[in-house]
Amino acid sequence: MLPVKSRLIAAAACVTLVGIVAFSAQRSIGPAKGILILDGGGTTAIVRDRFVELAGGAKARIVVLPTGVSALRFGEKNTILDPDWPRDRPEWSAYEAYLKQWLGTENVTVIHTRDRKVADSEDFVRPLRTATGVFLSAGNAGRYAQAFLDTRTQKELEALLARGGVIFGSSAGAIIQGSYTSARPS
Repeated sequence: MLPVKSRLIAAAACVTLVGIVAFSAQRSIGPAKGILILDGGGTTAIVRDRFVELAGGAKARIVVLPTGVSALRFGEKNTILDPDWPRDRPEWSAYEAYLKQWLGTENVTVIHTRDRKVADSEDFVRPLRTATGVFLSAGNAGRYAQAFLDTRTQKELEALLARGGVIFGSSAGAIIQGSYTSARPS
């Protein structure tokens, strides 16, 4: 057994080493303003309600981006919607009606594209400029990255946070918000 002085020196060295490792580890950072809500999927009412509350309650202006999914099911009838279907299909209006009811606000806009040129256009990002909250659905985080990284859409999501807005991501919508996933190479 080591003498007390040696044990104290060894303990101090361990604490110092742990501190150095923790300090030098790559860190993840959040936005300077605004709020990110990261949900593992299967959104619960309490998480959804908190998002809506933070976005302005019944007066919230919410934009929904279903770009992460290849198809989604919604409502009591388990209606199927492929987000790449034309917007004049009845499933789209049913989905928007469902979202208004689910979120408890009439101010819901759904925008979707997989085309980076569209994602970089003024017309596409216009709803984001007045949004108080954005919901990024589940699916595949890579679809979000492929469509939106380094486009006006990403800039407008950052602007939403800078003005104190909230972004709620479920599953892939949460993953894409991570600084490791969305960070540009240095």
